[in-house]
Amino acid sequence: MKKFHLAILMIFTIMCSCNKDNRYDNIGYNDLPYYDYFLYLSIQDASGNNIAKGIDCYVWDSEAGKMSEVISNDGGVVKPDLYTLEIVFPDPCMDVYHPQSLPGVVSYDEYVPVLAVHPIDDDYFLYLRTSSNINKNCPNPAEMLVFKLKCPYMFGDDAVHEIVTYWKEGNKPTNSRLCYRVALDGKDSTEEFIYEDHNQRSRATLKLRDR
Repeated sequence: MKKFHLAILMIFTIMCSCNKDNRYDNIGYNDLPYYDYFLYLSIQDASGNNIAKGIDCYVWDSEAGKMSEVISNDGGVVKPDLYTLEIVFPDPCMDVYHPQSLPGVVSYDEYVPVLAVHPIDDDYFLYLRTSSNINKNCPNPAEMLVFKLKCPYMFGDDAVHEIVTYWKEGNKPTNSRLCYRVALDGKDSTEEFIYEDHNQRSRATLKLRDR
């Protein structure tokens, strides 16, 4: 389990933040903080069955240091052709996927949000992680993030479903945020949030009305 957890973290670090070292060198980016947002979300149907269980995922090849072509139905990075995911930031200047054009700054727009599934205690959690971009005109963390997810396997339709998340300051490390509220298509989670000590990862459960 620890190896799986580390592999997923490595994937998201590569996709979401490996460009941080040089994107804002010319404007003193390294002098500014950055913020990480981690959320494990269990989405269940009306009978309590997890809708992410069994979805096709790629597994991480630790020896090769890259994603393998091996398909697993027990967690991993979800096959890209099975979903679309967009992350909406409250201010465009926070967007790590479509960074604003700034003088002397190279734009890295090849990174895309990645959806993963993580098995925990006989449940299957969507692993949603991102970082908020920081520049001199946008120094504050996001208090709300919207994940727009389309996944027919999970939801049984072709609609785009909105996962609205609300965040507050965490304890450690100082750049990690805590999710304290989450809603799917307007329905709030009624389950108590669980917070992991390492990196302040937040865990929550949502139940669908109609499935």
